[in-house]
Parts: sequence; C-alpha cells; structure tokens
Amino acid sequence: MQLSQLTWAPARPPKTKEEVNCYLCGADAAAYLYHDYQGNRYVRCRQCGLVYQNPRTETEYEETFWEATVDPDGTVRHLLEEREDKIKNRYRGDIDYIHRLPPGRILDVGCGPGFFLSAIDPAWEKHGMDISEFTINYVREHYPDVRAYAGELSKASYADDYFDVIYCFAVMEHVDNPHEITQQMYRITRPGGIVIVSTPNIASFCARRFKGNYRLLSAPHIALWSPRTLSRLLAEHGLCPFKIRYPFFGTRYFNLKNIWRLLDTYKVSPPCYGNEMTIYARKA
Repeated sequence: MQLSQLTWAPARPPKTKEEVNCYLCGADAAAYLYHDYQGNRYVRCRQCGLVYQNPRTETEYEETFWEATVDPDGTVRHLLEEREDKIKNRYRGDIDYIHRLPPGRILDVGCGPGFFLSAIDPAWEKHGMDISEFTINYVREHYPDVRAYAGELSKASYADDYFDVIYCFAVMEHVDNPHEITQQMYRITRPGGIVIVSTPNIASFCARRFKGNYRLLSAPHIALWSPRTLSRLLAEHGLCPFKIRYPFFGTRYFNLKNIWRLLDTYKVSPPCYGNEMTIYARKA
C-alpha cells in the first residue's frame, strides 16, 4: 500500500483523562517515556513493550472531529475533501492487493467517511462500520452501495466466518479495547480470509529519533504499536501475520524537503519511511 504517514493531529479538547493499565498485557508496569508535542504523557509497558498514553485522553469522533483542523506542520486541512489524495497516497497499495483477490465480502472497520470502500470494485459486497454516526450518515448519503453500520464492532451482529477481507486502517491507535476488536475480526472472517491492519509504528526510525516530537503522537492516539506488539495481538487471536509493509515510497511525502527535515529533532518529525506499518494476517 502507498499512503501518507497520518499527517494530522486534530486539536480537540479532551473529554476526560484516565489512568490506565497496558492495553496488550494488562500489566500495571509502565515506565515513563516522554510527553509529546501536545503535552500528552506516554509510557512503555515493562512486560510487553506496548507504548501508550497514561493518563489516557478520551476523544470525541463525531462531526467536530471531521471539521477543518491544523496538522502538525501548521497546514489547515478539511478532512472530508481529501478523498482523492487518500486513495492515491494512503490506500492505493491495499486497493490493488484486494483487486487481485477473487471478489467477495469486505468490511472496513472504522471506515470513516467511506473513501477506501468507494474505491473498491463494485463486484465486491462492501460493508463499513464506524462508531461515528456522522461519518456513517455521510457514507449512506454518498456511497449507497456500502452497507453501513454505526456502532461498535461487537454489537454489529455480523455472522461468524462471513467476510473474505477485513480492512482496519488507522483504528488500533485509537482504541482501548484492542483484544475485543481483534477477537471480533477473527470471528467474522472466514477460514483463510485476510485481515489487513495499518497503524503508526512506534519502532520506526522517526519515532526513535524524534521521541516526543514524533508526528504520529497526538491526543487521539492512545496506543502506539510496533511490529512485535501488533503481531503478538493478532496471533493471540488466531490471525497469523504473513506480510508486513512500510508504505512510503511512491507517495507525495517522499521528497527532498522531508528528508532535510530529519536533521532537526527540535521540530515535529516529517513523514518518513517506516512511520506506518501494514500487517497482513490470515485466519487459519
């Protein structure tokens, strides 16, 4: 997949702050790492290595989340106007991969405004779900071929072994129930089906070099995964990783300006190779 490196961080006031244990192993064994450029406190679990916010910020994902926002570079962005850019620079590789498979049923977990599904061949039976009523209403209005559900995945009542492909892009960094979501994805994927999960990579070069100025830290990102911790989560629930990609080259973010920005660690890090990872896993 070719995609940007999640270059935005909505500056929304948090609803609450809450002390939490590790989302992966449940341990209360956190070591302080740093505060990020927004003032959020991040820790690393001493037992499993997961990086997460502690205390956690709770973010609202309804209409205000999708209004004009300023990204870490100071650029004003209108997220509902970015369909073409996201298809080209974020989703393209996964779309091409899916189109090489025999058409079947596909579910986008956390589909947002439905941009990814809108680019999938109509030969596929397309389903999208999101906790945001606002974005699901947007999907229903703009992409009527998508069967859209508003609510949590555990309450969606999808049948066992129902989907051929499940897509989960830019979700796992937001959730405090990764085990529940992963177990549900396993349950509703057919044997031999594919689950594709993409999320920021806290083990990346930029994350290690820039620390609290790593651009993919922000209030909504309460859990930061590495290839090891995300692979562990998937494997614990019967989803066997078989490929990992670090999409970057071929996007508009691969340019000389961003390469030069790697020299200045006092500013927010640039988009860079390895900032995001995409893991493909198969249900045995």
